[in-house]
Amino acid sequence: MDLTIQYLGMQLKNPLVPSASPLSRSIDDARRMEDDDASALIMHSLERIMSVSSTAFAPVPVS
Repeated sequence: MDLTIQYLGMQLKNPLVPSASPLSRSIDDARRMEDDDASALIMHSLERIMSVSSTAFAPVPVS
């Protein structure tokens, strides 16, 4: 059965997209979800990182 979907402009193999939760805080747990066929993973906010180093996330000009 083909469960392929379009989500936020990305082609995903299935609609399984775990949201930000305690399970997505460690890379080991994120890899486990990937091994269990999660197509994508919504991580916790980068707001704190961006406020500390806003130049790391500077927008790239579009030509």
